[in-house]
Amino acid sequence: MVEYKQWEGLEKGKERMVRDGQNLKLLEQCGSNEIKVSDQLVRATNAKNDVMAKITYDRNFAERLSTQKKDNEVLHKKTLEYKQNMHEKQRNQEHNLQETTAKRLPFNAKIN
Repeated sequence: MVEYKQWEGLEKGKERMVRDGQNLKLLEQCGSNEIKVSDQLVRATNAKNDVMAKITYDRNFAERLSTQKKDNEVLHKKTLEYKQNMHEKQRNQEHNLQETTAKRLPFNAKIN
């Protein structure tokens, strides 16, 4: 009977040691998993911020592009108006030159 109680005590001690070892390993694993989870949360947050920054940049790019297209259209219209005005001025100058040369023809004939 005494031997049986000693053997029972030894068995309970072994079971307790195994159980305590398993609990310690589970605690260590749980701690490392929590670290991994926090790392994953940081990575997910960083990735989300990167995606949001890209979306914001794309939206701003579209706005800038439309603004630049409008500015281009305005500049193009102004350039066309300028060219048209210059063409009209040149045509008027040539017409005035022709009129003045036609008016001077009789005088040129008298001089020569």
